Amino acid sequence: MNNLLPIHKYLLGACALGVLLVCIVHYLWLKPIGEQLESLKEEVEDSKKALIHFAVPEDVQMLNTLMGQAKGTLKERKTQSRELLDKYDAVYLPVIQKNGWKNTEAFIAHKPQPSRDMYMREFERVIQLSPMGNLNLPGGKLGLEISSDSPKRHQLLLQLWGIETILTKAKLRQLSLATDAQGVADSQNRSGRGNRKGDSSSNNLELPALSVLNPTELSSVGSKKSDILKLTFVIGVTGNLNDLAGFISDLRQPECYFGFDGFELIHLPPANDAPAEKPGVLRLNLKLVSFFPMDDSGKDE
Repeated sequence: MNNLLPIHKYLLGACALGVLLVCIVHYLWLKPIGEQLESLKEEVEDSKKALIHFAVPEDVQMLNTLMGQAKGTLKERKTQSRELLDKYDAVYLPVIQKNGWKNTEAFIAHKPQPSRDMYMREFERVIQLSPMGNLNLPGGKLGLEISSDSPKRHQLLLQLWGIETILTKAKLRQLSLATDAQGVADSQNRSGRGNRKGDSSSNNLELPALSVLNPTELSSVGSKKSDILKLTFVIGVTGNLNDLAGFISDLRQPECYFGFDGFELIHLPPANDAPAEKPGVLRLNLKLVSFFPMDDSGKDE
């Protein structure tokens, strides 16, 4: 070693340093990159298997075409959803404006915020001055409370106004609000959805004759957040077949649009002391749904 020239020593030192640097680069840079490449390769293989499993084409141009079609379909569904919500809005817009809000957007934004006194006033008005007369129903049985400090008071108002609209249509057809006991014992003359043997879903429509169920928050098309309120109403009315059919038709008009989630038609025989020639009446139980947007951000999209 001592016989080596200085230049040879420098060269050996440089080679040793080069080897050391190569090792350092390999372990600190190349090896992690290799591991990442191997991981990516596994992900690609898994993705290919998933594409094959779901019959998705691997051609990029075809995928772009499908993506464009999916976006177009989503946009169309959003438009249809907005148009349908506009139909349901028509039930509430007149009474919203009558109570001081400029439009549904102002009502949604709580400008102004509905007060407790206002809710109590509307509750008394709808219950006592109902189109069907004084309902004489406690709030708990109806599904609402006369005194409410709930921050969701606007939802309670929508439920009240929905009840009023439904009863107005029933009054126009000269129908009577059924009593809870009517038709309960008569289980052999039923027709309609939910009347199959062993199916108890019809009982949910029979009792009580008038009530509202707890609102449900839904997500709109293409959205993960809950920004649509689903309102559910249960009502039982009695009358002849033509008036009942007219009542159903009235609830599907542009200015008063409700969805149907269930129905039951029961024939009520005449009372024991009624004349023999007097026919019985029909009781119609309806489960109606209405939807109200609680977020107006998608209106201008």
